[in-house]
Amino acid sequence: MRILVTGSARLNIFKKGGDSLLGRYLPFRLHPFSMGELSQKNPTEDLSVAIEQIFSKNKRCLGDREIYDRLFKFGGFPSPYSRASLQYLNIWHHERVEKLIREDLRDLSRIPDLSQIEMLASILPERVGNLLSVASLRRDLECAHNTVKNWLQYLEPLFYIFTISPYSRGLARSLKKEPKLYLWDWSEVESIAARFENLVASTLLKSCHFWSDIGMGS
Repeated sequence: MRILVTGSARLNIFKKGGDSLLGRYLPFRLHPFSMGELSQKNPTEDLSVAIEQIFSKNKRCLGDREIYDRLFKFGGFPSPYSRASLQYLNIWHHERVEKLIREDLRDLSRIPDLSQIEMLASILPERVGNLLSVASLRRDLECAHNTVKNWLQYLEPLFYIFTISPYSRGLARSLKKEPKLYLWDWSEVESIAARFENLVASTLLKSCHFWSDIGMGS
C-alpha cells in the first residue's frame, strides 16, 4: 500500500481553491486514539461486555481499565497519551491552542484580532456536552452574533471542535436545532461527566469518518 501523509499541506483547505484536486488523492482522516484501538480487542455489539472490559474489577480486565484511565485523563493524541505527564499535558494544551490560532488560523483567515478567538477557545471546554448557543457566547464575548458564528466555523476545519446535530426524521428540522459542542481533545474538559460524553462522541465520530473515508457512508 502506498500512503502519502501530507501533514501540514492542508489538502482539505486547498481543495476549496480554483485548482481541482479531483482524482489526485483520497483523504483519510486520522483521529486520536480510541479505547478499542489501544486495547486491540475485537469489536462487540454487546454493551454489557464492553462495559465489563472497562469498569470491572476482575483481574483479567485490569489492563483495559488502566488504558481507559490513561486515555480519559490525558486524551487520545499520541504525544500526551504516551508521556502520561500532567506537566506535559498543560504545556501541550497551551502550545496546541496557540499554534492553531496564532499560526494556522492566521494563515487561513484575515481576522485582525486573534486574542478574542483565544478567549473563545478558553471558554468552549465549559460548554462541552451542552447545546451550542451562539447567543450566549456572543454575550460573554461582547461580539456580534455572525462574528462568533464565523469564528466557530473556523475552529472546526482546524480540528479543535466538532458538533453533533440532534437526530430527527426530518433533515430540515434537524439542521434548525442547536447542535451539541465537543472538543477533539477531551482532556481539556474539566467536568468528569462532560469529558466522558466527549470521549464517547469522539469515538462515534471516528467510526462515522472511517466509514465515509472507505466509501461505506456519506
